[in-house]
Amino acid sequence: MNFKKSISYILMLLAMIGIACRKKESNPHLISPNVLLITIDTLRPDHLSCYGGANSTPHLDQIAKNGVLFENAFSQVPLTFPSHTSILTGLFPVHTGIHNNGLESFTRGPFLISETFHQSGYKTAAVVSSFVLDRRFGLNHGFDIYEDKMERLPGNNSNFDVERPANQVYDAAIRILQNFSGKWFLWLHFYDPHTPYAPPAPLEGYDGEITFVDQQVGKLQQWMKEKNLDKNLVIAMLADHGESLGEHGEETHGFFIYNSTVKIPMMLSYPGAPAGKRLKAAVAAVDVTPTLLELSGLQDAQQRDGQSLLSILNGTERKGDIYLESRYPELLGWNGLQGLIQSNWKLISTTRSELYDWQKDPQETVNLYSQNEKMVRLLKSTLTNYTQTSVASSKGQPDSETLEKLKSLGYVSTTSVAKGSRTADPKDKITIWALCEKSMQLKNAGKVEEARAILRSLVEKDPLNNFFRVSLASGYRQAKEYPEAVEQLQIAVHNDSSDPDVYQELALTYKDQRNYPEAIKAAQAALTIDPNRSEFHSVMGLLMVETGRFEEARQQFDFVLKGDPNNAVAWNNMGNALRESNQIAAAEEAYKKSIELSPHYAYPLNGLATILIQKGQTRDAIPYLEKALDLDSKYVEVYLNLAIAYHTLGETAKAKTLYTTFLKIAPDWMDSERKNAKLLLSQLP
Repeated sequence: MNFKKSISYILMLLAMIGIACRKKESNPHLISPNVLLITIDTLRPDHLSCYGGANSTPHLDQIAKNGVLFENAFSQVPLTFPSHTSILTGLFPVHTGIHNNGLESFTRGPFLISETFHQSGYKTAAVVSSFVLDRRFGLNHGFDIYEDKMERLPGNNSNFDVERPANQVYDAAIRILQNFSGKWFLWLHFYDPHTPYAPPAPLEGYDGEITFVDQQVGKLQQWMKEKNLDKNLVIAMLADHGESLGEHGEETHGFFIYNSTVKIPMMLSYPGAPAGKRLKAAVAAVDVTPTLLELSGLQDAQQRDGQSLLSILNGTERKGDIYLESRYPELLGWNGLQGLIQSNWKLISTTRSELYDWQKDPQETVNLYSQNEKMVRLLKSTLTNYTQTSVASSKGQPDSETLEKLKSLGYVSTTSVAKGSRTADPKDKITIWALCEKSMQLKNAGKVEEARAILRSLVEKDPLNNFFRVSLASGYRQAKEYPEAVEQLQIAVHNDSSDPDVYQELALTYKDQRNYPEAIKAAQAALTIDPNRSEFHSVMGLLMVETGRFEEARQQFDFVLKGDPNNAVAWNNMGNALRESNQIAAAEEAYKKSIELSPHYAYPLNGLATILIQKGQTRDAIPYLEKALDLDSKYVEVYLNLAIAYHTLGETAKAKTLYTTFLKIAPDWMDSERKNAKLLLSQLP
């Protein structure tokens, strides 16, 4: 070999080595790294300082400084549960079958990232902070620990029972990590930026919620550094969706798929990451799962819509489309939306479709749909392909607690799609939608009359929409205006006689009127239409208790508890049925289970105290009764039971006061209880 050829060979060999080294640097297969996935609900990128926002978020910024910030990341759907399902599976909503909060359950396995990590020998844990991610909806598979326990407070209009703040997520994360050994995957979900915006003082508003999350992330970073857990650590941080904050007429999220709600922050850090790198390429939330699996060196046997971002870090363009959707408007009988991003183009397909150059027009103010027919045809054809490959939804059977909690979060939560014009463009309904959101917010804030006034106007604007009409009837029922409630429900039956939610509300209305024959008839109609809805069984069970059919009541509550063994209300109802049928020991255990699940729920405290009094353990019963009264000062029955307890123990002054109070506040229908109270009061000196 001559000298020139030798030099050429050496240079070629060095170039190959250099290429190999660069490839290894861009696509690092770490040795069993620990993996931390942070998802933050309802977070706009332009409200983080690392994205140019005025709000200071130094701890989230640190993740970007240590790794890569993606300037143009997109969520697949602007709703918490379907978005997280896509994040954790790497599948578009058309391939998960999950499109709305709480109305479907994810059953496709083994697509969840947790399942792959678990099968690869990782300890896996999740801490979620919203009811919409409760394990009953199916995202718990593959997790050794799925921390979703938030005390449920039945009938509470606040969000205390359906979400928890970021500091509690931090506390749970520390408890888990302290007990972990070996390699682990941990998913932390922070819900705070979601409405209502109520951060701890002195923080205020939406930005205050974001700041509070940032503080807790900072605490976690510091703790992990002190425990030497920040080494060999992969961190991915992203939002599930954004928040419109009034853009395009939408105050919150879920209704439209404009950038204000689908453009999200996304960051990735790992050992050897190109620190401080910012990428402009469009990426998707579905890319997170394949990226984390590749970084961890794990084999991925699943076909996913997402793709690893490691190749993009080397300058390669992301292949394929980014799919978007919102089927939320369909719940109110209007048209849904599908979207597609290809290169600089973004199509929003609905009744009056839209096309935007999202790079030049990020606020989506100039609709180019009529000016680029070729691109529209191409994108619509691609959307059709996605629709043709879609999987069927796995419809869950939400119980009354599920529906009420969804409503308290500000979500429409009816399982019957409203009748209406299925071609109605959501853009034409945004004013009505804003009023609907306002009515739910007012109701959750306890401003029932104001909420009802809005609902009356919505019924006038959209008379065939049973969701509005049933919501109005519910407001009338809660105000004890029963004829008005029945009138609205009769119209709703005329609108759609196959809507089980109408019969359910009718059953509740007749029950409150103590018209049990009509209530049972309506409850049976609801069950006939949908025999698998646990909320219908719950109401029927209550009606069976009221009419003395205790064994039938027990069977109804048993159905509910089989589907949700952590339902404190169902355990209390079961206790009542068992106690009334003289199954005292079983009733006592049911009440104790209810108290264990919801320590701040007054009803099982009263039930357990009643049993203790029956067993002659009156003094032991008093603390339960006093706590029940502290929790619910309007719980009329407790005044009588506590009066009887003190009377039995000879504490006549306390008994006299409680009897007197009971007689002042007891409703007329408690006629026999009032007579007993008067008789007992007359016996006191």
